[in-house]
Amino acid sequence: MNLPDKSKGPADPKNKNITPVVKGATPVKHSSLRQIRDSFIAESPRSLVDTVLMNVVIPRLKAGVEEALNSFLAGILWGNSTNRPQSSLVSKAMQRGGVINYSAYSSQPSGLAQARALNTTRSAGNYRDLVLPSQDMAEILLANMFDLLNEYRVVAVADLYELAEITPQPSDNAYGWMNLDGARISKVRDGYLLELPRPGLIS
Repeated sequence: MNLPDKSKGPADPKNKNITPVVKGATPVKHSSLRQIRDSFIAESPRSLVDTVLMNVVIPRLKAGVEEALNSFLAGILWGNSTNRPQSSLVSKAMQRGGVINYSAYSSQPSGLAQARALNTTRSAGNYRDLVLPSQDMAEILLANMFDLLNEYRVVAVADLYELAEITPQPSDNAYGWMNLDGARISKVRDGYLLELPRPGLIS
């Protein structure tokens, strides 16, 4: 297995010459366990932090600052007057008798849940993991994936399927990998499963 060699420039990915290296590969639908795992690792920790910050933390901070400013301005304008109107945020959070409606807050998804939901909605095209008849075949296929990555710096889903003698769809050229970290081979009921990281948009 040849790991990517960064000492030389990449070849042109459009001029790949793919020759099938294995036969009998079967695309399989991702299991629910794989989908759950992908929701955690599809993005790097840095990307996940950025997602939480941009989509959850910053909007909530802005809302808090807005409410604080509104309260400050209302205090200047109304003082301690009993005729002072309630802010919209307080009026929504209160029920009759002055009881805080905690269910209004608990029903909102957490920041991590929102980030995971955003993560899982991102498409990986029509990619399916492949099950090979033998471990040797799975290892050969993975080794050739690394060879392509070493030469071109990117491997498309279409390349994987062509190596396994499976006819790819046109959209399979738009998704692929710039690294294969986390790739593994595991024994399953029907053979040996080649699990690759979830592919991303490459073109």
